[in-house]
Amino acid sequence: MIPDDVKAAVIAFFKRMIETWEGGFQAHPADVGNYVNGRLIGTNRGVTPAALALYRGIPVSTVTQEMMRSVTLDEAADIGYRNYYLAPGFDDLPWTEFTEAYVDAGWGSGPRTAIRHMQELIGAGRDGIIGPETQGKFDKYLEANGLADAMRAYVHQRIAFFEAIVRRRPSNQVFLKGWKRRGYAYLPENLGMPLDHHGYPEDLWKPGDPIINHAKSWEDIDDPMEGGDRLTSLVALVDDFARQYQGWQAAGG
Repeated sequence: MIPDDVKAAVIAFFKRMIETWEGGFQAHPADVGNYVNGRLIGTNRGVTPAALALYRGIPVSTVTQEMMRSVTLDEAADIGYRNYYLAPGFDDLPWTEFTEAYVDAGWGSGPRTAIRHMQELIGAGRDGIIGPETQGKFDKYLEANGLADAMRAYVHQRIAFFEAIVRRRPSNQVFLKGWKRRGYAYLPENLGMPLDHHGYPEDLWKPGDPIINHAKSWEDIDDPMEGGDRLTSLVALVDDFARQYQGWQAAGG
């Protein structure tokens, strides 16, 4: 059972994150998450057609632009809480800014990819599952390094991941500035500060600064959208996540 104060904090995080970074309805043609079977449907409040279909229990092929436009902030936050926090098992970790950062990463890149990145950083096996080993390594990593240095390491990792995606798919260059701003928001100097007061790496952190347990090459990190057919890759990712969600429901979640 998740304590009421933790549940409230997680839902508040999703609302804050969605209002800060996601905005309302958009149907950018370069965003692969906006498509269903080749049709440009769009997203709303960061919720993709696939995520909405999973949440409402309907075939993704039936999702329309009108349905996407109807998504409310409360519904989007509940999708985040159920499908991106509970279902992947983030509730098995203490709720800290470090946890929040990886939940945010999972919202953008898929929970299993975010968990694998976290496991890489903390020294756990990269299976994409939050089990006893990952829980233990998570606690030890924070205890050994402290929250501020952990957040710096997360930011370094996340920015490198964004840059790797753009190198693989140059068409995503249009999104890179916004992705980086979102990543830099998790620098310890920025946490809890208004967006217009955020510092950036030239003031706060440089690539030569020490990074804890940083992987040798983020070119090897999984890209959830990589593959010959990006839409097929996205559907496979959602199907994999749906199986995790169904397992959580079967367990009485």
